[in-house]
Amino acid sequence: MPIDAPDVEAALLLALPLLELPGDLSGFCRLTVELDGEPPQAGATARVESGRVAALDPEEAPPEADAWTSGSAEAWLDTLIEPDAKRVRTGGDKRLARLLLDAMHERLFAVDPA
Repeated sequence: MPIDAPDVEAALLLALPLLELPGDLSGFCRLTVELDGEPPQAGATARVESGRVAALDPEEAPPEADAWTSGSAEAWLDTLIEPDAKRVRTGGDKRLARLLLDAMHERLFAVDPA
């Protein structure tokens, strides 16, 4: 069964509030997954304030979005599982976008050796 827009939005809305980010990080970042069906993409916009995800919106990017991430579902999985893959494209405030991606990897896929 292919990944669809509700799957993408649910995954982001559940995962993003769990992230631990640097305290100086703030801004809006649109995270988008390119889909094969209709609609052709899905995602969410995260508002980060002082290192925490303060709000999420599954709608289109706000005009004041500072950063963006975009890639196919396969690229997202590759990047989140193995962050060195860097297959998800980023733009705007690349530090904000990259730290969100790195934090998702750490929270969802990093193995604690303890």
